[in-house]
Amino acid sequence: MKKISICILLCILCVALAACQPQQNSLSVTDGVVSWNEIGNATEYNVEINGKGYVCKKTSFVIPSDVFGEVTIKVVAKTGEKNVLVAETTATVTQTLSKPYDLKLDGDILSWRAVQNADKYFVVLNDVSYETANTQISLKYVVSGSVSVVVYAVSDNPYLQNSPRSETTVEVIEYPLQTVENVRVEGGRLTFDKVEGAKQYQIYVDGAKVAATADNIVALTPEMIGETLQVRAVSDVAIPSPLSQAATLSFGEIENEEQLAEMNAGYFSLKNDIALTTEYTPKAFGGVFRGNNHTISGINIAYDSSAVGFFAELTKATVSDLTLRGKIELQSATSGPDVGGLCGKAQNSIIENCFVFVDITAEFRNGLANVGGIVGSLVNTDVLQTEYQGTITTRNAVCGGFVGTASNPIENRNVKQCKTKATIKADGGERAFSGGFIGKFTDNMLAVSQCVADVDVTGQSYVGGFVGYFGSGKVFDSITLGQVRAQNPFIVHLGGFIGRAEGYNVTAERCISASSVQTTVVAETKCVGGFVGKTVGGTYAYLYKDCFFDSEVNAIQAVGNPDSGRSDGITGVTTRQLETPSTFSTFDSSVWNIADGEIPMPNRNRQ
Repeated sequence: MKKISICILLCILCVALAACQPQQNSLSVTDGVVSWNEIGNATEYNVEINGKGYVCKKTSFVIPSDVFGEVTIKVVAKTGEKNVLVAETTATVTQTLSKPYDLKLDGDILSWRAVQNADKYFVVLNDVSYETANTQISLKYVVSGSVSVVVYAVSDNPYLQNSPRSETTVEVIEYPLQTVENVRVEGGRLTFDKVEGAKQYQIYVDGAKVAATADNIVALTPEMIGETLQVRAVSDVAIPSPLSQAATLSFGEIENEEQLAEMNAGYFSLKNDIALTTEYTPKAFGGVFRGNNHTISGINIAYDSSAVGFFAELTKATVSDLTLRGKIELQSATSGPDVGGLCGKAQNSIIENCFVFVDITAEFRNGLANVGGIVGSLVNTDVLQTEYQGTITTRNAVCGGFVGTASNPIENRNVKQCKTKATIKADGGERAFSGGFIGKFTDNMLAVSQCVADVDVTGQSYVGGFVGYFGSGKVFDSITLGQVRAQNPFIVHLGGFIGRAEGYNVTAERCISASSVQTTVVAETKCVGGFVGKTVGGTYAYLYKDCFFDSEVNAIQAVGNPDSGRSDGITGVTTRQLETPSTFSTFDSSVWNIADGEIPMPNRNRQ
């Protein structure tokens, strides 16, 4: 009997001990809810999360919204006077941010209630998203009319998900833009203060709108030259501003040689013709120079410098309606200078309606120079309706009848409706490229169009009636006439229009070579073509399109390397066919002057 009693006591003790042990694997966390198995006789449960306790009567507990991330959870059951550990675990808790309520528009201010733990809000207005760290945003100058609005909260914490979206529709009035302030003209540029909400600025000259820009710093163009300049701020969602106060352009008048020598920056107007009587020393120029169709003659330049021309350099300048006559004769020891009849180097400038009759004779003893009838080195500059006529004789230079080198692409620019009538003799090594219009063309943002090269070119290795070396760029609706020759005994790439084209980033479209292509040398590497001396590569859809050459004058193929170079888009025709309008059915008659019995010529009238 005693043994039986002991056994019963041991059983009771085991049951009691078992009741005090936690039930393993009974705790789970799903969608922000902690749940566990029921403990018999439990009156309540204490849920402890990261050391903070919560009391509940059920076997599940919703984790508070301010608890997220990696957490430790422990559940203890209270049974009478005893506490029983149900389970303990760690879990990753994610929460969804609350919805931004009370979305409303007061004047131009759209606001909403702050969301706990939100770092920022995204506001979507008519499908365009804006970000803010505040609980309000101004709609002034942003939208107008009936606007659909969506707002939702976002946290940088990876355990907090974006809130649900609040949505509404509001009516936003148009607000007037403020008047543009501090309009001024400095160094060839129009500048002014930006206006909040403005998407564009309209420029008025003497009361008439002439241009529009998105920037508040604008290089002056010929159409912007007048007595007064004003600016108006505009936007498609706001009322345009009143016109600004007028900035007055004060032009200094140039009427003699002494005044011309002192000019270097500002706004100048040539009052009359000037005949120079002494050797001229070029200066750099930034500003506006209006020639008023007058002539500066007697130009005699022998000055050795890094940039040589009537203007040494043009930087953010506009030069228009000017005729130059004279000569440049150099024996240069400067390393790689830029030499041109109008300017040695032009960058970020505009040249329009200028006529240059300046003969250039130059030998360079310290590296290759860049020599052009108008500009030696052209960088991010427009040249419009400008002509060169003269003789260019160089040694050790990249040489062009209009531009020596066009390079360094920055933005879209144009050389348009220009002409050169030049005799060019270029001596030097293989890299002394020679072109009737451009010696070296490596600016894929420059478009040359409606231009004429009427030239007699004698060069060395890379020689073209229009472009000597064509690395990148675009030529449209242009023609070359005359003769081209190459004399290097080792390598010759000679073409009626292009000497050498790299074939990867070049375009020639609706162009004509009516040039005679000649060479008598027996070079080790010789590529001679009626249109292109050599085309290398050619991965674009097309390089040449609707181009022609005189295959009667030049009984040779279109390209000098027909086995490896592309020639599609180039057609050889007879001299008579060059004078037949039907040959040029794809040419635009508003761009070309096409008549029976005449070789077509680009229209160079002002458009």
